[in-house]
Amino acid sequence: MLADQFSQRADADAVHAAQFQSQVQNIQQLAQSAHDLGSKPTPNSRATV
Repeated sequence: MLADQFSQRADADAVHAAQFQSQVQNIQQLAQSAHDLGSKPTPNSRATV
């Protein structure tokens, strides 16, 4: 019985870890996209010299 509970919790932890890793990758992609957008000049952001 205790072994079954441990196994169920270990399985649940593995699922949560996979979900967390997926969320981390999504956040990294969003951050990279935001960085890429921020590094592209727009017509209104050009400095006049």
